[in-house]
Amino acid sequence: PTTTLSPSKQWYQRRVRAIRMAISLPMSVQRFNLLYYTIVVVVLGLPLWWYTTDTYRATLPHREIATLKENKLVFNIPVAFCFDVQEYQQWHVEKKLVSLKPFFLLKAPVPR
Repeated sequence: PTTTLSPSKQWYQRRVRAIRMAISLPMSVQRFNLLYYTIVVVVLGLPLWWYTTDTYRATLPHREIATLKENKLVFNIPVAFCFDVQEYQQWHVEKKLVSLKPFFLLKAPVPR
C-alpha cells in the first residue's frame, strides 16, 4: 500500500533533504571533528568533571573523638504522673508560677 503525502508534507521532506545535503561534510572532515571533540572531552571535560564533583574530606580530630568515650552524659528528665485532673491543674499552675518567680516578687494565690 502506497501512501500519498499531502503537498505540505512533500515540501517539508524536500526541505529536510536539501538541508541535509547542504550540511553534509566530507568523511575526512567528519573524522577530524569526531577526533577533535573526543580529545576536548577527554582532556578538558573529564578532569573538570572529576575536580568539580570531588567530595571535601575534612581531617578528623581523633584525640577529641577518643575522649568522648570517657565522658558520660546525664540527662535529667522530670516526669510527673497525675491521675486527678484538679491535682494536675494545681500542680501545673504552681510549676508555671515557680518558673515566673524571677519576674514577680509576690506569689499569687493558687486558685483551688
